[in-house]
Parts: sequence; structure tokens; C-alpha cells
Amino acid sequence: MKRKYLLLAVVVLCLGGETTLAQPYVNATAIVSGSPNDTIDFGFIRAYHIGDFVWEDDGDGIQSDYERLHKGIKDVEVQLFENNIPKDITYTNDTGYYWFYVGNGTYEVRINMSQVKLAGMINTTPNVGPYDRDSNGIPAS
Repeated sequence: MKRKYLLLAVVVLCLGGETTLAQPYVNATAIVSGSPNDTIDFGFIRAYHIGDFVWEDDGDGIQSDYERLHKGIKDVEVQLFENNIPKDITYTNDTGYYWFYVGNGTYEVRINMSQVKLAGMINTTPNVGPYDRDSNGIPAS
């Protein structure tokens, strides 16, 4: 029996503030009627990124230096959700890296296991540490 998994990673950014991303511009309506209007201000907060690496693991759940250099999986579709609503889709680059630019919030990163690039694979052991080198994908139930 072939098992299929949906890999999930939840990212929480709690830095305060709200923002809307991927806007081509921001605008404000300015009305001038007989006197100056000095109230048109623009505030911005920093956008952050989440993401990292999709790779073919040797089974230990940790990215070795060799795997980081030679085992990244290209063209894997990676989906970003917020409150179970799709927000963005990206694909891993030539070396297996992906990233999303986000504002503050709680996000879920998903990789659908039915992709051709992942045929015959299952997820490796998740969350074995160190946090910056281990797999975070947990099979969806």
C-alpha cells in the first residue's frame, strides 16, 4: 500500500502590527478644500520571510552538509496558508530552497505529497533537532 502524506509546518510570527503583502502600491485619498491637508501619512512595518529547504534525506531527519549541497529537490510546490486559507504558492529553486515574504501572523506551510517530484517518497522523521537543520513536516491526519 502506497502511503501519501501532506507535510505541515506551522510558523508563528508575533512581532505586533498588521500588514498587507504583495501590493504594487499603497494609496491614500487627499482632499484639499480651502486649506492645507497635512494629514496624509504612510506607516510601514518590516516584512519577514519564512522558508528553508526541501531535500532527500538519508532517514535521520537532519540535513547534513552533503544533503544541503547535493540533495535539494527542485520544483516542489510549497503552499502557504493563514487560518486554513491559501495565501501563496512558490516552488523550490534549483537547490531545494523556498521562501515566502510574510507579515506578522500564524502560518502553515504545506507540501502536497502527490507531486511527481515526490513520487515514492514519504516524510522523514520530524523535529529531531537542531531546529535549523531538522525536518518540520508532520503527516496530516
